[in-house]
Amino acid sequence: MNSASISCHSFPHLGKETRHNLSQVLCLLILILASVAGFTQTYADLYDLGTGGNDPANPDGFLVQGRDGALYGTSTQGGKLGLGAIYKISTGGKLQLLYSFDGTLGTCHSGLTLASDGNLYGTTDGPDSGGPPFGTVFRITPDGNFSVLHTFVDTGDAGYPHAPPIEGIDHYFYGTTGRGGNRGYGTVYKMTAAGQLVTLHEFDNTHGAFPSAPLMQARSGNIYGVTTGGGTSGNGTIFKVTPKGKFTVLYNFDVTHGAQPFAPLIQGSDDNFYGTTVRSNKHGIAFKMTPKGDLFILHDFKLREGKGIYAGLVQATDGRFYGSSTQGGSNGLGTLFKVNRVGGFSVVYNFDDAGGAQGLTTLIQHTSGGVYSTTFEGGAFGQGSFYNLDLGLGPFVSMDAKARHAGQDVGILGQGLTGTTDVSFNGTPAGFTVVTDTFLTATVPPGATSGSVTVTTPGGKLSSNVIFRVVP
Repeated sequence: MNSASISCHSFPHLGKETRHNLSQVLCLLILILASVAGFTQTYADLYDLGTGGNDPANPDGFLVQGRDGALYGTSTQGGKLGLGAIYKISTGGKLQLLYSFDGTLGTCHSGLTLASDGNLYGTTDGPDSGGPPFGTVFRITPDGNFSVLHTFVDTGDAGYPHAPPIEGIDHYFYGTTGRGGNRGYGTVYKMTAAGQLVTLHEFDNTHGAFPSAPLMQARSGNIYGVTTGGGTSGNGTIFKVTPKGKFTVLYNFDVTHGAQPFAPLIQGSDDNFYGTTVRSNKHGIAFKMTPKGDLFILHDFKLREGKGIYAGLVQATDGRFYGSSTQGGSNGLGTLFKVNRVGGFSVVYNFDDAGGAQGLTTLIQHTSGGVYSTTFEGGAFGQGSFYNLDLGLGPFVSMDAKARHAGQDVGILGQGLTGTTDVSFNGTPAGFTVVTDTFLTATVPPGATSGSVTVTTPGGKLSSNVIFRVVP
């Protein structure tokens, strides 16, 4: 019998009132089951790295969505020379090699970030020979045109960057070096699009050391980051730095509340900051921090839930935060998990080697609604996999900037944008130009206020996944 066909007539031997009450209970149960069934959490291995002869291998860098709707990433091995590569891959799993590293610039752990010029930016950490150079900042176009913007020489500008730079509201790029500088503990830098670099802050161990995660710019305009070491107990810090270089330590990790954060912070829809640490009294934590620096543990991981949490969190459009681990879980190969803003936690998927192992890379939600990432190992060839976590979420739009002044242009990514009839910033209509089916530009209109950006397409209205800030 189909559960949807159950009614009070299914129990003729019961009294009328009893049958009525039972029917109400069953209907409520059916609605609950239907709701649970509608919330899909389906894992799909879309591509096993190593399938192609020059495939990237063992990816550990961040994926980013480009203007063409493809995802772009980096690997530490593979490519034509086996020394790492830059690639793009469609949401259906079609991979294209864009660039192969030759060892002279070092290894690219960083992954990529998308800038408002449509190009992608990343870093290398310097050759195994110990340099020089001591790492680079590079730019690559979506069609594979590669250029080095800045070469670190480990004097005033330090070296060994591990993370890609981010583009700020002011169009400068902000990033970190993992070591070097006058004190030897790494730096925060600011760089023009032409590669001219200045050091904003030098770490001194007491206030943090050895940053490896990308920075993030909050809606306030301040820049936030983490260090894996240093601080009052040597277990890492969370810091804030202004675009002019004013530096503040917001939190010192103490093991009990986590230690050694390797992943970037994100700002949630509630304006709090969320992240992960690799260590704790157990096996790492997921945490929430207020803008004032008050930190709360959302979840302290048990081994069966995950261990080795090098990846950060992504807030999907359902409001929940999703992440991955490199070890632990039922197979010991890592997990995918979700946690909400008050600490509700569950494991979504246990990696099984055949479909990928070691969730080292932070997940990304594509504007199609699906969540994507890579594993470092596993898959058919043991070189990692590209996968999708289908949460049953619908499409949305995202912007290539978190904030702009009125009169400035903003790039908007999505799908089905051809035929768009309206773009609005928190309800204020804006002028726009559709460039492709997956990208358009809009001008922040006078009088617009901070809020959601909406795009009306032939397929329906799409809303942004984050709040856009209109700068006064």
